Amino acid sequence: MTHLVSAPLPCPACGHLADAEVPSSVNAGRSPEVRAALLAGRYLARTCAACGADFQPEPAFVYVDAERGEAALVRPPADAPAFEHWERVTERAFWGPARDAPDRWQRQAGRFALRTVFGLDALREKLLLWSAELDDPVVEVLKLDLRLRLPALRDRPLALRAVACDADALRFADAGDPATLVVAPRGRYLRLLAERAHLATRFPALFGRPYVDAARLAVD
Repeated sequence: MTHLVSAPLPCPACGHLADAEVPSSVNAGRSPEVRAALLAGRYLARTCAACGADFQPEPAFVYVDAERGEAALVRPPADAPAFEHWERVTERAFWGPARDAPDRWQRQAGRFALRTVFGLDALREKLLLWSAELDDPVVEVLKLDLRLRLPALRDRPLALRAVACDADALRFADAGDPATLVVAPRGRYLRLLAERAHLATRFPALFGRPYVDAARLAVD
């Protein structure tokens, strides 16, 4: 089930405050409609009663899908500069209780993909990649590769989000140019996947820490 709490939400366009229910935790196995709404990009979407602007609030919550082995601490995008702190919070929140659990639960916890993400778009991307059985650290390296190959991406912060994955290609939206999709042939992803062991040595934090996002490499 999803646990909801009431919170005042400011409209980003006009600042109008309105009380609404937002999640403090999501159990996607018991709330499949939440997972579907996240993947569709419409979870928590609302319209301001004062100015009519459409927006999505960015609450902090815990996302767990035990059946799929997926877990994430979701924080607002503004918290991203403190990602190292929130990684530690993620690990304490998840692994702390698991250490005291029976052995069978510890074994189950060990199969989870545990992530720290900042914003609903980032969570949606993880769910999309996991649903397509793609390795998300390798996808982040693919984003770096695209930045090197495409001159239009070189001179601004890396802000690609996967929005579609099929048999032939991965497609990314670029926050710097939302009208344009950046397309990467799936073959390029597969070549990087074959080099995963080497990449994990080259980018240990990207492959070994909960914040699996190429943006961290600008800091690490």
